[in-house]
This record gives sequence, C-alpha cells and structure tokens, in this order.
Amino acid sequence: MGSNEKARSYPKQIFDAKKSTKTGSQAIVIEDRLSRVDDSANATYLELVHPASVYRVSILTINDETKKKEVVKANIRLDELALIGIRLKRAEEKLFDMRFDLATPGPSVGESGGIFQTAAFTERFKIAPPSFPDWKNKAPGELLLQAVREGAESIKRTMDGLQNQKNFLVSKLAQYRANQSMIDAIDMAFRFYQEGELNQTEGAPVQQAAPAEIPIYEPNEKTFRSETKEVTDATGKKKELVNSYLLRITFLPQNKKTNYKVYIQNQYVDTLKKDGLEQIIHIGSNDPLAAKADRKEAAYYLTSNEMVEFYETMKNNLEYYKMAIYKQQRAEDERIFYDNRRRAQEKQKG
Repeated sequence: MGSNEKARSYPKQIFDAKKSTKTGSQAIVIEDRLSRVDDSANATYLELVHPASVYRVSILTINDETKKKEVVKANIRLDELALIGIRLKRAEEKLFDMRFDLATPGPSVGESGGIFQTAAFTERFKIAPPSFPDWKNKAPGELLLQAVREGAESIKRTMDGLQNQKNFLVSKLAQYRANQSMIDAIDMAFRFYQEGELNQTEGAPVQQAAPAEIPIYEPNEKTFRSETKEVTDATGKKKELVNSYLLRITFLPQNKKTNYKVYIQNQYVDTLKKDGLEQIIHIGSNDPLAAKADRKEAAYYLTSNEMVEFYETMKNNLEYYKMAIYKQQRAEDERIFYDNRRRAQEKQKG
C-alpha cells in the first residue's frame, strides 16, 4: 500500500496552488487553524468555534538561481469570511457581465442599431498587426466599441493602430486587391465612431473602464503576538518587537487570466497599548533598527477558478468542522444548562 506523503507532511493544509515564475516557483497555501470553544474562550459552547480560530494563508517563493526560499504569512479571521464571499460573488458577476457584453456587441439583424451587421463588425483581421497580437479574428468596429467602453486612452491607441493598419493595407493594395474590404471596414468603423453610433450598445450608456484593482479584503494590519524578538536601540535600551502581517485580496477586472491578487507583507514592529487597543508603530527606513524589521512581501495571482476554490474551501471546511464537533459541544452545553437550573432550584429551596 502506498504512503500519502502530502497528508503526513502537511496535516493541516486544505488548499494549495502552485505556478512557475521567471526565477523559480511560487505556491499559496491555506492551513486550518480551527479549534473548538473551551474554558479559555469567552464564548458559549454552542458558538462551537474558538474566537481565536483562523485560517493561515502563506505564500512561498523559491528562487532557483539563488536557492533562496521566502515565506510570508497572514491570518484570515472567521468573522471576516462571509464578507469575502459576498464581495467575491459581486466580482464574479461583474467579470461575467464584462465578458458577456464583449461577446454580444449588439442587436440581431432587423433590430435597431443594425450597424453590428455591417462590414465594420463582420470583416475580421485574419492576421493580427505586430503591435496588436490580440486583434486576430476581431473586427475594426468591435475593437473601437471596446475602446469606447475603456476610455479616452484606449480610444486613441485603437484609432492610431487602425489608421496605421489602413495605411499599410493601402500601400499594398496594388498587389493585394482583397485589402480593399478591410480598408472599407476600417473607414466604416471610423465613421460610426465619429457619428456617435458607438456611444451606446442596445440603448445603454457607455460604461467607464473598470478600475485596475478593486479591494475585496483589506483588514487592518495585525500582529502574531507569540512571534517576538528582543533588540537593543541606539540608546542601549532593550525593547521587544513583534511580527506583524498585512493581507490584501484585490479584484483585477482588466486582467485576462489572473483576475485576483493575494498580497501579504510581514515585518517586525513596535507596539503601544492605547485605550486598551494595540497600536502598531513601524520602524522607519532611517531608524538604526531598520535592519531588524526584516520586512518581506509577496503577491500571488489567482485565476477566477482558483479564487473561487480559495474561498469555497475555507467556507466548506468551516461547516464540516462545525458539524463534526456539534454533537459534543451540544452535550456539554446541555450539561451546563441543567447544572445551572438545578443549582438555581436548590438555591430557591434553601
């Protein structure tokens, strides 16, 4: 019988994704750091999960040239998981709408707006221009329509590209008479743009280009309280620094493949208690202790499918965990309930 080495090496791991990079490889993993309510928690047994329970997210970066391995890590609290789910759902809906709109540029034959049945939208580039490799199998009108949706910078780039391509086709027209059909299609697309025909699709106003990054999860910087180190400052005074983590998950609507980014930063910081709250004090780059901060950061880019799995794995694992401990926690809660009621009755009799 075979031996499951992964299960033995990473007993708490519930998710992992790997990819090659220019200098080596990267991996992102999630570990289950869940525990049940016990006497150390200010929670009822029917709340099931200990308030300190988290999911540990780590990004491992390996540089094959230097043989260097670097890990950054952060925690996701369980009470923040639902918000990630809500925002991820909205992001996926937005992503689908954007791609659906580009796949269905206009109305059917016979409906208003029949420009989409003209050569501007049906004559497609069989060979993409060198400067625009993604133009293959796309029509001039389609390209301009997409540019209008993305904004002024994209319009100028597309118009210039189409004009350069038209000039090239015209220069070769004596040799290749078939170029005339694409020249006419480009001219027609220019005319539709100049006459404002591309300013709406199916009667809807043009949408502005989506932002480059949209936050999905951006909690405040926190600390690993058990990860500390003692240092000596410039005055000879000893102080304790604690390792902190900053985690950001962002939606990248304009990317073609990897639409999500998980960014993690770790560094040692000074802390100050103020009004019962922990205040983080960063060590400046000019501070003599700057080298002690040991600042590290990494970003991992996920596809839409990977990001949905990233979230769903945590969500489902939490539900399975609650189901597994519910019977025992329920029994403990019932015992306490009846013990309290018995004592209350005895006190009334006494």
